[in-house]
Formats: sequence, C-alpha cells, structure tokens
Amino acid sequence: LEVRDSPPWRLLRLASLRAIVGGVPVGEGDAAGRTTLLPAGRRGEAWALARRVDPAVHAGLDPHPRAGLRRRLVRACAPPGAAAALAALLGAPAVAAGLGALALAMAPVALDRHRQLGSRLHGGRLGLREGSLSRRHAIVDPGGLVAYRIDESPLQRRAGLRTLTVFLGQGAGSRRALAA
Repeated sequence: LEVRDSPPWRLLRLASLRAIVGGVPVGEGDAAGRTTLLPAGRRGEAWALARRVDPAVHAGLDPHPRAGLRRRLVRACAPPGAAAALAALLGAPAVAAGLGALALAMAPVALDRHRQLGSRLHGGRLGLREGSLSRRHAIVDPGGLVAYRIDESPLQRRAGLRTLTVFLGQGAGSRRALAA
C-alpha cells in the first residue's frame, strides 16, 4: 500500500491511497501493477482505509538518522553554490548573486527532504517514506519482496549510513530507506 501526498495536500490534510495488486488488466490500473483505492481524501480516511485493507498497517516511522542531514544539505546546496563561485571567478557578479541565493533557498528544501525520510519494521510490515514534493509512504509486506540490496558509498560509510533498497513484485519497482 502507498499513501501519497504533496505540500499543498499536506496543508489541506489530504492524501491518496494506492495498492500494488496482481492480475489487474491493462487500463484498469497503472502500468506498474498499482490501482488507486482512494484518489483524494482526508489523510485520516486514507490511513483508515489502509488499515481496513491490511490490519497490520502502521503509520509510525523512525526518523532518518541525523548523520544524513549533512548529505542532504550538500546535495541540495553544493551545485548552485559551486556554480555561484565559478560565476564570481568569471566576473559575472549578478549571476553569482542569483546562484548564491538559489543555494541558500535550497537549504529549506534539503531540511524538508531529510525530515520526510523514515522507516520502521513493525507488526510484520515494513514502512518506508521518502520524497518531499511528492511524498510516498509505502507499507510493504516482506513476503512481497522479490529482492533487496544494501549500498553504502564511501561518504555514507564514513558517516555510518547505508541505503536499503527493496524490490517489489508485480512490476511495482523499488522503495528505499536510509539507515544507520
């Protein structure tokens, strides 16, 4: 099951609910084996319907490790910051100022992306949340996993972080969780 929302929907306390299902004919679901159970409704209604479909569903998550915050800030702010420095070196102060402002504006985006991440294994279900502008809270039955992969880059290793990617059946893709 997936509970999805966006910043405007969060303000209005709205969400949608989708399910990964097998045997859905083309045209009755999307191409990735999902079908919409609630296109748009109150967030509480989406979670109540999710619990009616699967009583083991849980909404609580453990937050993303604090060590990952620096990574989010660097990934969001470093590219426009580096471009601003290059523009300043090339003698384009107006471009440098604009790119510097963009680098500063990306900090709240990075903080929100970090805050939205979470995961928890509870009651036989794996809960994973990622995304900011399009947030996806997936509740996965471990029996539905086809495979999993644990990755760590050299910088993640130094920070004590790893990325768990779970691959789902029915052509539904994968979901990620960052963990310490």
